[in-house]
Amino acid sequence: MIARKQETPPETTSTSSTTAATRSLPDLPHEAPSPGLQGSADEVVRALVLGQWKECLRTVELISSREDPEDVHRMRVGVRRLRALLKLFRSLLPRQVKGPRTDLRRVGRAAGAVRDLDVLLDRLPEAAQDLALNSRHSFVLLEQILRKQRDRFHRRLRRVLESPSFLRLKLRIPRVMAQGPVSDAPRRKRPLDAAGSFVAEGSQVLLAQVQRVLRRSRKCLRIQDPERLHRLRIEVKTLRYCLDVLSPSVGQPAQKALRSLVELQTILGEVQDDVVAVDQVRTLSQHRSGRDLSSARGVTDLLVKRWKKRLKKLHRKLPKKLRKLDGRRWRVLLSRLRVLRTSTESAASAHG
Repeated sequence: MIARKQETPPETTSTSSTTAATRSLPDLPHEAPSPGLQGSADEVVRALVLGQWKECLRTVELISSREDPEDVHRMRVGVRRLRALLKLFRSLLPRQVKGPRTDLRRVGRAAGAVRDLDVLLDRLPEAAQDLALNSRHSFVLLEQILRKQRDRFHRRLRRVLESPSFLRLKLRIPRVMAQGPVSDAPRRKRPLDAAGSFVAEGSQVLLAQVQRVLRRSRKCLRIQDPERLHRLRIEVKTLRYCLDVLSPSVGQPAQKALRSLVELQTILGEVQDDVVAVDQVRTLSQHRSGRDLSSARGVTDLLVKRWKKRLKKLHRKLPKKLRKLDGRRWRVLLSRLRVLRTSTESAASAHG
């Protein structure tokens, strides 16, 4: 496993080797500046959303001006974090927040198509390092086809980022965050209090997300279905973003849980990389004909076979990582979050 390097300034960011390093570990772009967690819940959430949105816009400017896989990676993760904030804290946000969430999904998908090919291209040399000499030409041909596809997806991403709808989104998010009425999202057992402290209300959100991840992980222990693992990975990432924000206030239990979550997110990411690689190469070989890919089909079959073999090894490692979510550090975290929620409810009742 390649260790994650420290974040480098944009002008010194490396190219394909950086792609491998950042993909092999969980997504951690350079973080949006924290507005601080003191204050009412709605104020802090709005500040977090706007801070994350500014980080996204910085990477958009870089994507428009240069070709660097790291920029696409940062933007994709930034969009994910922003969408997670908008989803987790939607009951503290204006009703109109649903529109930006939908627009951001389209941007995230466009960035994801580019990112998946960046990862695949970066992994190809390692996967094909011991190919026979007579297969080298086919491998080079496959790589050229994938690079052309990647360039096409990158142009599409730029068109999305230069479209009128994205320009409207740039104005819409700050405007929506400035509005007063909170969302009419479905009420929970204990609705979030916009005037309450962010730490207290955020702890309730975090508790619900931890429980959601635990339920999904137990299902994956029974059946390691690719779709189930992918959904678990999405929920784990959302929990990771939430822990990143709240761990300074929740304290040591959150920081310990975060470390085991990183391990799980890493292996789930490796599984997803192999699943996507197999699907992409298979789709390419099925939909391209003639001299374009016919001579490379032997190579694609060999690569698919190797990635599927690696997938089996990863699936054998997964149960141990999943069981850690029922371990002591997670029980301590759940207990800490329940204490925070109970103390908040008691304080609210006393004021009521």
